Amino acid sequence: MTTDDRPAKEPWAVSFGLLGVVAGCLVTALVLMALVYTVLSAAPAGELEAAGVEAAPGRLAVLIGGFAAIAILVVGPTLAFGVGWLLRRVRAQSLHVIAFAALGAVVGAVGGFVLGGPTFANLLGGMLGVAAAAGRAALVPFARV
Repeated sequence: MTTDDRPAKEPWAVSFGLLGVVAGCLVTALVLMALVYTVLSAAPAGELEAAGVEAAPGRLAVLIGGFAAIAILVVGPTLAFGVGWLLRRVRAQSLHVIAFAALGAVVGAVGGFVLGGPTFANLLGGMLGVAAAAGRAALVPFARV
């Protein structure tokens, strides 16, 4: 088979550059940090201290968000490529956002279950799902369609 006999490589319907992928990961991490801060700030008075946590919610959110940002920057581009590859023929960006929300929810739930059990899995799954959807939605203007 010569190169002329091979079918033409089909271009992706939606694509991003490396800078776009990194920006999406950073937006995801920032939204997750904001959600962590919201959850910690909503904790009843004395609950964090009763749990042995002496840090302020803002400091805890930055710490947790920082570690989450590192994890998202390490794992996120690979997972984003996988979802993008599965949706390579889909032009509707809303479906991409929904797929990223689902992936974020699954990754968050699995990570939360490993770290803290079923209750933490529900909480982290929801927060990471929303954060991943927001990260993908923020990139809609920068997509090459």
